[in-house]
Amino acid sequence: MILASTNKKVLLIGADIRNPKLYTFFSSGDVDKMQKPTRNKDAGLTEYLYDNTIEIRDIVNPMLVHRNTVDVIYSGRIPPNPAELLMSQSDKDIV
Repeated sequence: MILASTNKKVLLIGADIRNPKLYTFFSSGDVDKMQKPTRNKDAGLTEYLYDNTIEIRDIVNPMLVHRNTVDVIYSGRIPPNPAELLMSQSDKDIV
């Protein structure tokens, strides 16, 4: 939040795909989800790694927190094989 308050671009990635908790931090009343056109509304990091048709812009969620904009990538659904999914994705650039 300190970096966002200095007008820096901030991307927060929920990379804990075994036990995602990032949703809980951005569900309070102080957070406004900014509208964005998306075809994969519930897609997150897991879906991006698994599905080659999903692009980065499909999973980035801009949030307005206390007058600061923060881009958030949620972890997505919990996969049955999180370690294998992360290790097998050498051909995709996350950021």
